[in-house]
Amino acid sequence: MAKKPKETLKKSSQPKQDEKISTPLNPFKFLNYYTEKDSAIYFGREKEIAQLLTLVEKSTILLVYGSSGCGKSSMIQCGLVSELGKKGIHPLLVRRGNDISQSTVFSIYSELNNSGTDDVSVNFFLLEYNRKTNEKEKDEQDDLKLIVKKSTKASVSLQKAIEKFHSQKNSPVYLIYDQFEELFISGTPEEKNTFVENLKILSQSKIPVHFIFIIREEYWSELYDFEKQIPGFLDNRFRLEKVSQTLAQRIVHEMLKAGGMTMENGFAVRVSDVVASGKNTIELTYLQVYLDRIYQNKKISGSVMNHFNITDIDVIGDIKDVLGEFLENQLEKMPDRQSAETILKTFITKEGTRRFMRKKDVLYFSQALGNEIPLKDIDYYIQHFVSISILKEKNEYGEYEFLHDSLAEKVFQKLSGQEKELYNMDQALVNGLAYYRKKGILLREEELNWMKPYEEKLTTHSDFKDLLIKSKKGIKIRKRNRRILVTAVVVLIFGFASSSVFYFTNAEKFKANVAELTQKVKMQVDQILKFKDELKQKIALIGEKEKVIVEKQSQIEKLKTALDAKEQLVILNKKMAEEQRWLAVKNEKLAKENFNKYMEAVESADSALKIARERESEIMKLKSASNLPRYQNMPNVNAITKSSELAIRSVVKIQDDPVLSYRLAESAYGLFQSDISIQALVSAYNSPALRRCAVDIRKSKMLIISEDALSSIRIEASFSPDGNNIIVPTEAYTASLINLEGEKMMDLKGNEAVVLNGKFSKDGNLILTIYNDKIGRLWNYKGEMLAILKGHKNYLTYSDFSSSNLIVTASWDKTARIWDTAGVTKTILKGHDEMVRKAIFSGDGTVVLTGSFDNTVRLWDLHGNERLQVKLPDEKFVDLDFIPFQDKFIVVSDKFSRIFDFLGNVLNEYPNSVLKFSSDGKTFINIFRDKILYTDARGVTRNIARGNTEWIMGADISPDGNYIATRAYNVAKVWDVRKERELLVLNGHSKKIEEIKFSPDSKHVVTTSLDGTARIWLIDPEMIIKKINEEGTASKIRQLTPAEKELYGI
Repeated sequence: MAKKPKETLKKSSQPKQDEKISTPLNPFKFLNYYTEKDSAIYFGREKEIAQLLTLVEKSTILLVYGSSGCGKSSMIQCGLVSELGKKGIHPLLVRRGNDISQSTVFSIYSELNNSGTDDVSVNFFLLEYNRKTNEKEKDEQDDLKLIVKKSTKASVSLQKAIEKFHSQKNSPVYLIYDQFEELFISGTPEEKNTFVENLKILSQSKIPVHFIFIIREEYWSELYDFEKQIPGFLDNRFRLEKVSQTLAQRIVHEMLKAGGMTMENGFAVRVSDVVASGKNTIELTYLQVYLDRIYQNKKISGSVMNHFNITDIDVIGDIKDVLGEFLENQLEKMPDRQSAETILKTFITKEGTRRFMRKKDVLYFSQALGNEIPLKDIDYYIQHFVSISILKEKNEYGEYEFLHDSLAEKVFQKLSGQEKELYNMDQALVNGLAYYRKKGILLREEELNWMKPYEEKLTTHSDFKDLLIKSKKGIKIRKRNRRILVTAVVVLIFGFASSSVFYFTNAEKFKANVAELTQKVKMQVDQILKFKDELKQKIALIGEKEKVIVEKQSQIEKLKTALDAKEQLVILNKKMAEEQRWLAVKNEKLAKENFNKYMEAVESADSALKIARERESEIMKLKSASNLPRYQNMPNVNAITKSSELAIRSVVKIQDDPVLSYRLAESAYGLFQSDISIQALVSAYNSPALRRCAVDIRKSKMLIISEDALSSIRIEASFSPDGNNIIVPTEAYTASLINLEGEKMMDLKGNEAVVLNGKFSKDGNLILTIYNDKIGRLWNYKGEMLAILKGHKNYLTYSDFSSSNLIVTASWDKTARIWDTAGVTKTILKGHDEMVRKAIFSGDGTVVLTGSFDNTVRLWDLHGNERLQVKLPDEKFVDLDFIPFQDKFIVVSDKFSRIFDFLGNVLNEYPNSVLKFSSDGKTFINIFRDKILYTDARGVTRNIARGNTEWIMGADISPDGNYIATRAYNVAKVWDVRKERELLVLNGHSKKIEEIKFSPDSKHVVTTSLDGTARIWLIDPEMIIKKINEEGTASKIRQLTPAEKELYGI
């Protein structure tokens, strides 16, 4: 039994009442997250908030994820909500409660009610909902029933609620779901499926609604079930990183300043070092806790409050002990520590996360844990825990929860093995009770045996007790029936045996009665057979009725499916009509633009022709007056002019008549090989009407990529070493081998796992594909699976082959692994604190380089020994690579590209650019937003992209070193290194291009895009003409007619 709490807690060292200490504003939130009202004291996330504002408007669904303690809730509920408020947008905050769909409806209807709606259905829902969550203890109904049956009478469609909100408020609906992982921790499959169905319908409707989900990254894999039902669910996402030490120091300075306080020089640096505990990044939660402990300690000790000293840090000590010591100190001050600790234990789930609890829930679960605590004592402790920032204030449902998951984790560590077992049983009983009320199915005998040792603790609640009693009775009835059946069989057998013995020992005595007995038996058998026939008829009749019922149910399901299909068809038709209208407007605009360009080109050509003829006249005069050889091989000016004219006409015709466009370009190139004729020929040849240059990858789940592509897994297409094929994700579970004509040669399909990437071995004989099921699969060129690479604890991010066919894989589980071709792990590379984004072998295959989102790059030998670590303070890791044929490597961050030797020395540093070397390691390019600097083998640097006006988002240098390919949003370009100018523009993608690569022979370029296609471009004009002539394509592409030749002057 719990001790009666005293009126006051144990004496604590508080300042005396007569001491007058200047107490400035406390800007530190301890474990509370920041809200909209705290915007004046919230610092350090300006860049992330600006990115979120863009992503919110980009799509219906936005996912914000990150590790626990990185500050997700504060950034959303303070930073993002404040900025949206400036635009007149006021999002609704939602927590799961006991049912996520109905909690959303409650938030929406509450907002309508606060706005003064007179809608009867809204008011009725709120009254019914509030009746079920009435917090008055004396009138409170059984809370467990509320847990199991909540909202059964007050259930309202989420779609209906959002439609009502939009119609009454005439504004978009913004819903923020904080702690979204609660759905997967405490929710039921039915609840999740209902919510997914609602999301699916709303994402396809025209109602302007935005869903923002905040989730811890360890629950990310749970969201793939959403992606299966809502394609594109994971497209729009944002990962929140922990802050760097430098940023943490600025935050400390800004918070102290906001609170009207100053600090000693070096205070912020020392605080960041202590909180970081040797790591490069800092959890904002612990920074807040540590600063608040310093503040509270100064307040208690009576020292000067408006100035912080380094000695204040020495008093507090190590960050690891601060939270644990705080909790331990508070429990020590309790009148009855055991009761206080038991109450706190009721607020955690069996996974160690926090959960909502009402006072009556605490009463029941305390009893289950073996501690009978009176309700008034529970109320006393809960109120005290709220006052000292361990529990939150009760919400609108009368529920309490821990202030932060960190506190829940600390209390979870105090659970004994027996208490953890009781938690599992409690959850099993809650689920069992719900299942019984829904389907009438009782607990199984093995479940009762499991719970038997703790039955007294589990039956303190009447509903649980009733369920256990009914389950026991049900088992007893089943056992009794089995015993009766067995007894009857035994009696029959015994009777038959006894009769037989009696008959044979008294044969003469009963011989006279045999006929009579036989007749009776025959009559009984006839009766049994008659009864059996009647029973068969009844069973058959029941079977027929059941069959009719099943058929009717099947018809109903088909009708429902048909109605759903018709509804979806209507939605799709509406969308298609809208897209066609938009496309028609766009085509009309494009046609006008093309016509204007054509007219300008014609005028320019006429002008050029006039000038050229004048110059030709002058040249002819010079030619006749001189025998200088340089004039003998000069092309005819008429040919140059005609070539330009045909090239322009080819470009104009590429949309209307691709075949005519190609023939005109071919003639233009034949007359004169200028930049414009090459551009026309390449554009016409790569038109989808002439060759299948676009590979459809829309069905690939790799289209779940955010705009922040550098922090995501990209859609990649890798060339085989001979350059004849590419490997690219094409379906949800499939990577495909594609030839250079866009034809599918072979499919490599995983076991219902999303394919992320594909790579060829250096000799081209092996292919490795990686999937989101944490597994890699090794194939040969026949499509036969050779090995499965299984061992990572989270999904893979990158893979690479060594020259000796070893394999390295990187993973979200913070490790990289080295494998042999049999799928055996040779070495595990451990040491990174965050997801490993990339892992590659050196050219000779003797070392491995890894880069992680912990913003470090590490060099390892093949035995897993770390040879070197490169830290990126105040920078974010982007990419890495080895320099071919040199013991050097490149590290790219968001601020610099640097060249390191294998000893860790920085040899060169290039700000605000991305560095790439040619395949021979002799030349390299620096990629800036507006230019490409090319450095040749002599060290001479030139700007290749002269006149560029677009934002260059990525580039590649051709293996022969003569060309550079760049990507700018949805347009790719090829630049001539020798001429230092633009050579080709590759138009065709409608959305952002993710990757651009040259083939090994430098004659092809492959691009992958978020529009759902990978495009293979042949950029060599001589090879284009050769392919057309050699492969018989010319027979499929008509020649120019005599009339066309006459029209175009060919």
